[in-house]
Amino acid sequence: MSVTTRPPRKCLKPGCCKFGNWKRSYCDEHDSQRTDSRTPRPLQELYSGRTYRDRFRPRIMSLNPICQRLVDGAQCTQPGTELHHLKEPHCNAEFFDPKNVVMLCAPHHPGGRRGTPEWREGIDYVATRWETPCF
Repeated sequence: MSVTTRPPRKCLKPGCCKFGNWKRSYCDEHDSQRTDSRTPRPLQELYSGRTYRDRFRPRIMSLNPICQRLVDGAQCTQPGTELHHLKEPHCNAEFFDPKNVVMLCAPHHPGGRRGTPEWREGIDYVATRWETPCF
């Protein structure tokens, strides 16, 4: 066994007992049967990128520490923990546009939805504060 060889691993398909060195998490039989119901997001890799993780998200969080969701005309008072894109971004400019994001608390974050373009500023959420950073 060479140093770069991985140990065999079990197929993740429930009920399958096969072990092997597959490129993915499923044996060859079950990998071909697998179908993902969700299509990948166009800019999914940007969520783990350094610009988003180390600059954009922390900047938005520092300027908008409270959940921006409006409930019956009043702003939620919980800390904002989730950065939410109002419109599903399809290019870098939309992804990093401060006018396209709001900070929400976990209960107000519409998890599983790809944007909420129907939300209106001043009715559904408070406008996002933004200052261009000086580097």
